[in-house]
Amino acid sequence: MNKTLFLFLFSSFLPLTSFAKSSQELEIKGSTNQVMNILTMNIHCFKDDWKFRLSHILDKLNKISPDVIAFQEVCVDPITHESEILYIKNFLTQNGYPINAIEAQFTHYAWDQFDEYIVLITKKNVSAIDRGFLPESLLQRGYIGFNIAKRWYINTHLEFRADNSQFRKNQINFLTNHFLNQSHLIMGDFNSSPDDEEQSIFKQKNYKSYFPGATQTGDDGNSHNNIDGFWFSPNFSSSLSSYSGSILFKEKVQDRYLSDHFAVLAQLDFFEGN
Repeated sequence: MNKTLFLFLFSSFLPLTSFAKSSQELEIKGSTNQVMNILTMNIHCFKDDWKFRLSHILDKLNKISPDVIAFQEVCVDPITHESEILYIKNFLTQNGYPINAIEAQFTHYAWDQFDEYIVLITKKNVSAIDRGFLPESLLQRGYIGFNIAKRWYINTHLEFRADNSQFRKNQINFLTNHFLNQSHLIMGDFNSSPDDEEQSIFKQKNYKSYFPGATQTGDDGNSHNNIDGFWFSPNFSSSLSSYSGSILFKEKVQDRYLSDHFAVLAQLDFFEGN
């Protein structure tokens, strides 16, 4: 299926309208303009009994009810049309998560078998959406962002492998330049850590990082495994009074991990009036 056509058909039945709020939304802060709870996670496509894994992930997210959810490696089978995007949308809405916007950006053909996307979801009002491809790399990559209360929340998945750092440099430069002077955070799977040289681009531009821990299974304690997290632009971080968070899904369920990545949940507290 043509990717542009798929996104058109997908978005045509997912309007920016609110569902009824769930009482489970009260389990974490996130119902005021001064607090936002943001989650990012790579869900490992259709691999390793994906319905078992994804149902457990979504059940937990429905309970904690983040304001923004960013997923990477979300897949669609181009032959059978089985879709993790629709599975996520249906599971969350049927279990009370009040989706206001859900959008997908195609990235590449994965495992020589599936169409891979990044997905962004929110229960907040969205005033604008920005999406597209990142500069060319071995595997095509993309980004998608929501503008919520005059701030951009951007989901991305950068090129993989340590020897592909130049591709990641180009992709980081693109994103920081594309959203230049706009208040924003960039989150997702960076396939590198803030300790790696390519991410010094963020530091040179005075971004603040939040990578609270290792996010890959089989972690050996090396900080270079802190590859999923958040970068806050200077004008975004200056509006924050504090931020904190945690790594989720580190424990096995029925002797299996729920993905080959853990999730990162960040709670952002803004100054009053910001």
